[in-house]
Amino acid sequence: MDDDRYYDDYYEDRRQRGRRRRRGNGFFRLVILLLILAVCIYKKEALITGFGTLSESVKGLLSGDNEIIPEEMLSLDDLKEKVTGGQTEGDPGAGETDNAAAGRDEEDRAAEQSAADEETSPAEEIFSSDVYYYYRNMQEEDRKIYRQLYAGVMDMEQDITFSSLTDYDRLYRIESLVIADHPEIFWYEGAGTYTQYTTKLVLHPDYTISTEERKNREEKIAAAVQEFKSRIGADETAYEQVATAFNYIAGNCKYVEGAPDDQNICSSLIYHESVCAGYARGVQYLLQQLGIECLYVWGTITERGDHAWNIVNIDGTYYHSDPTFGDRSFSDGTEVENMPEALAMEYGYLCMNDEEALRDRVVSAELGGWASLPVCSSTEMSYYHRHGWYYPEYAEAVWDELSHELGEGQRFFRVQFGTEEAMQQFLDELSENRYAKMALEKLSLSEVRTYTSPNSTLRVVVGWIA
Repeated sequence: MDDDRYYDDYYEDRRQRGRRRRRGNGFFRLVILLLILAVCIYKKEALITGFGTLSESVKGLLSGDNEIIPEEMLSLDDLKEKVTGGQTEGDPGAGETDNAAAGRDEEDRAAEQSAADEETSPAEEIFSSDVYYYYRNMQEEDRKIYRQLYAGVMDMEQDITFSSLTDYDRLYRIESLVIADHPEIFWYEGAGTYTQYTTKLVLHPDYTISTEERKNREEKIAAAVQEFKSRIGADETAYEQVATAFNYIAGNCKYVEGAPDDQNICSSLIYHESVCAGYARGVQYLLQQLGIECLYVWGTITERGDHAWNIVNIDGTYYHSDPTFGDRSFSDGTEVENMPEALAMEYGYLCMNDEEALRDRVVSAELGGWASLPVCSSTEMSYYHRHGWYYPEYAEAVWDELSHELGEGQRFFRVQFGTEEAMQQFLDELSENRYAKMALEKLSLSEVRTYTSPNSTLRVVVGWIA
C-alpha cells in the first residue's frame, strides 16, 4: 500500500509539474507571437497591411479589447485574390486586357489619389447649376464618375483612372452624357482607348487639338458669346432669349456637310459653317451662358438620317427646338427666290411640343435607354399660337386675317393648321389665285406675282408677293 501511495504521489507530482511547464511554455509562446505581430504592425509589413481584418484583430488583442475574432474571416483563396488581384504565378497579366502588371502598385496609388482628388474636385461646384439635365437625373454613383471624367477632360489628362469601375459600357454611357451636357468641351469627342483591370478602368482620351489651340479658340468663342449677349435686351423674357439664340445660330450659320469641326461649337460660333450637331450645340452653349437649361438631343429624321436638335426649358416648361430646320435654306432644301428677309427663318421649329416635333423624327434608342427626356406637351410658346396664326381647322377666318394684313401693306403671310386636310384646303384656294386677287385689290396693283412655300411637317404655309 505504501508503494502504491508512493507511485501515486510521484505520478501526481509529475502531472502537476507538466501542467505548470506547459502553461509556462504556452504563455511564453503567446508573448513571443504578440511581440512579433506588434513589430509587424509597427513596421507596416505586408502581412498586416494585406490582411486588414487580421491586423485589426491583433491590434484589439494588444489593446485589451474583448473582440478578437473579426466578423468576417477571409479564406486562403480570398486572401490570394486580394494580394494578387486574381493572378496566378507565371501569369502576371491575368485579369488585364492591356499593359503588363509591372508598376501596378504605382498605378493603384495614383488611382487612390485620383479618387481622393475627385471627392474634393472644384468641378463639383459647377454642377450646382440647373442647366445640366443629364447630370441632374443621374444616380449619385454615376455622378461621381461624371464629375471625375469632366475634370479629367477639362485638364486634358492623358490617363483618367476610375477606381472600382470595370464596366466600359457604363463609362461610355456616362461619357456620352457628359459631352451632351457640356458643349464647351470641343476638343474631345469621345475617341480614345482604355485599359481594363480587375478592379479599375483607365481611359486614354484622344484630344483633337493642343492646349494652345484650345485657348485660342476659347477666346474666339468668348467673343462670339459677347456679341450674342449684346443682342439681349435688359428686360427680355426667357422666350425672347431662346428666340435670340435660335436666330443667332440659324441666321449666321450655313449648313455645310463635312465642314471643319462640324460636331462642335467651333463650327457654328467661329467658322459659321456646320451641320445639325454644330447648330444644336451652339444654341445650347449660348443659352447656358444665360442660365437657361437646353438639352442636346439626337436621333433620326425620316428620309434624312441622323439628326440632332434641342429641348429647351422656358419658365419650367419644355419644348423641342430645332435651329437647323429653322434655317430655311436647309429645311426647304434651296434658296427660295425673292423671299422676304422676314421669312428667312422658320420659327415654327422654335418651340414644338412632342406631337409636332416627333412627326418626322425619332429620339435615339440609345439616348432613350439612358435618360428619361422631359415631356413637351405645351403649345403656349409655339410661334404660330403666340401670334394668332394657328388654325385648328380650315375656316374663312384665315382669309379674313390675310385680307386685313394686305390692307395694312403686309406683303407676306404665315399660317399654320392643325390637320393636313386643313392645310390642303388652304393650298387649293391658293392655287386658284385667291391670294393674288386679294393682293391686286388691296394693294391697287395692275399685276402681281405670288410665291408659296408649304411645310407639310409643321403644316405651315408661307407666302409673299414679289
